[in-house]
Amino acid sequence: MVDSETILKRMNTLLEQIATATASPLRTADEAAEYLRVSRRTLHGLPVPRCKVGGQIRYDVADLNEYIAKSKA
Repeated sequence: MVDSETILKRMNTLLEQIATATASPLRTADEAAEYLRVSRRTLHGLPVPRCKVGGQIRYDVADLNEYIAKSKA
């Protein structure tokens, strides 16, 4: 059985993740790959727009959602 302190810690962690996720529409390659449930290697081969921010590749969540919508059609 899980104690209340463990549950509270897990809830705080989840709330922090939600706050971070909603703070910026841009995702790292790892985050975008996880969002699409593909590997980073597969992500790099997909026709999804990307931009560089501070020398690092970022993916906009709106573009990821658009790719998902197009791939369903």
